[in-house]
Amino acid sequence: MKFSSTLLLQAAATASAAVVGRQAMSMPAPGETVIGRSGGVAPEIENVKSPFSNIPGIKRVKMRYGPYTLPSTKTKNFESQLLGVSGMIDVITHIKKPCTSGCTVVSVLGDLEYTNGTRALTSDGSWLHHSVLFTNGPGRRDAGCGIPGMDPWFSTGDERNPAYYADVNSTIDTGYHINDGDNFFLYSELMNMDPVAKEVYMVLYYDIVPTTPAMTKQTVSVWLELNQCGMPDTSRGNLNLLQQPQKNVFSELTHPWYSPYNGNMVYVSGHEHDGGTNLVIYKNDAVLCDTKANYNAPMESSMGAMPGMGGSTTAQPTSSIGAMTYCRNMGAVKKGDQFHISANYNLDKYPGMKKDDGSLDEVMGISILMISVPKEEAAAPINFMEVTGLNKGLGGLGQLPMKVPQTLQELIATGGRFGIRKNAATAIVPMAM
Repeated sequence: MKFSSTLLLQAAATASAAVVGRQAMSMPAPGETVIGRSGGVAPEIENVKSPFSNIPGIKRVKMRYGPYTLPSTKTKNFESQLLGVSGMIDVITHIKKPCTSGCTVVSVLGDLEYTNGTRALTSDGSWLHHSVLFTNGPGRRDAGCGIPGMDPWFSTGDERNPAYYADVNSTIDTGYHINDGDNFFLYSELMNMDPVAKEVYMVLYYDIVPTTPAMTKQTVSVWLELNQCGMPDTSRGNLNLLQQPQKNVFSELTHPWYSPYNGNMVYVSGHEHDGGTNLVIYKNDAVLCDTKANYNAPMESSMGAMPGMGGSTTAQPTSSIGAMTYCRNMGAVKKGDQFHISANYNLDKYPGMKKDDGSLDEVMGISILMISVPKEEAAAPINFMEVTGLNKGLGGLGQLPMKVPQTLQELIATGGRFGIRKNAATAIVPMAM
């Protein structure tokens, strides 16, 4: 979802309140009945078995964040009134870290649970629409656009894929290092498909190891998405300003990102909404990774075989994405290498998500590139003009037709083209710290 500057301040105020209690809670509407799950309350923090037992000193920490109340589809809230989507909430929370300092993350998994620890699945009417983890701290920045203050380094949707920050089959000399001055913020968009409210918790599984002097590298996360860094996509006429499809079959191509790093590509992921067929990441115009949407897999299938997970996978109708493939260890990255993505959709074959009025909801095309680079490069400033290629001239940007927002929804959509995943978290910093 896209939000205007005014709404960003509202999100920032929510996050500021969260700092006091470490976790903000989404509260039910007055008089609303909330369904929980019997069997008590699962622990907030647990040490569970890591699947990477070959790595010395590794441990898996399961952390639950919440509770969040998913409103019933009958409840009138911001999302239903202005965005036309019932049962949805958007929440930004200041959350606890898996360690205070001196640890390195090699993998993260996201999940959604009920109060008693059983998994909340779409088969239960609970949808993990998407969630993004940011770090705020000294030297942190958005590596994709160079925006200082917030580093979006993990993201998940209902495909619930693991993310990797190191080659888990070799000696760990890199990863996502957590420092004492870092603060974590979690943005979650969660959805209820039933007429009764539910209480849920966001869950993150961190596989961490102690940071050692031998770790001479840092894994940076580069966020690529439609309208990358506020630049118009290079394709024409596929989406309106609300990012709603104007065609049933299309490929949306993003403005390129130019690497400021020399390193190695550790991991690449893709995220699309229903109707998506695959998301292709290109390096210097050659396919680097083709992440495919699987409508025949059980929803949340990537989570089913992971040690330390509760519950089980459940087969879902083929109208929703059950899994997205990803790529690991794709070789060298050089400074100046160009990357862009193509989000491919076929709404004739796979129906897209709908708003309450029956119109198509926005679509997404997101990829996160995990690049292992020398620590000194990871700490260096990022030049916006260089990573966007604007230092090379406007090129085709000047030929793009400009659209003027005509409605409040379009103003919200264009007020921050990076989207709430970046803008809202960045707006939090002055108020929450």
